[in-house]
Amino acid sequence: MSVDETRQLTRILTEMRLVDPNEMERALKEHHKSGERLATLLVKMGLLGEEQVLRAVAQQLGLRFTRLNETEIPADTIARI
Repeated sequence: MSVDETRQLTRILTEMRLVDPNEMERALKEHHKSGERLATLLVKMGLLGEEQVLRAVAQQLGLRFTRLNETEIPADTIARI
């Protein structure tokens, strides 16, 4: 993830009020230290759940978040896969 992408994700998570600014600062320090993806660290550190991170990343990418286990996929679509 580029620096701009990390900043954008940080902004989204902060605006969504999912992460306290102090917690985000701690996660960013660890991100810079370890080089590990920020989203992964936030989950590992117990600051966010996986779905919360995925929703924020979807927003960052301009995509709609969908839980596939709650979505009926047409049989013809499945057959194409």
